Amino acid sequence: MTFEYDADDFRTAAGKSRNVSNQLTGIINTLNSSLTGRGNVWGNDKLGQSFNNGPGGDDGYDSSWTNTSENVKTMATSMSDFADGQTESADYIDKMEKGNRDGLT
Repeated sequence: MTFEYDADDFRTAAGKSRNVSNQLTGIINTLNSSLTGRGNVWGNDKLGQSFNNGPGGDDGYDSSWTNTSENVKTMATSMSDFADGQTESADYIDKMEKGNRDGLT
């Protein structure tokens, strides 16, 4: 088995990972702004409050939206961290390759 590593490919992948992070952040921010701008979308009557709060009082639309929003933000952060790791790995390999090359001359 052989192991090949191309720092440029890793940097390209890091750019794509960062793009996913930025897209997720943009999507959730746009959706959040849109929903916030509309105010209480379910109304203040009993039916609206029941839907918003759920049968248990904290398991309706509002808590589901909060969980979804936080999960998307976490995914965006993870993709950004992944991109940082890809870039850092490429830098380390380049540094190691340079050290190996310089050691042979």
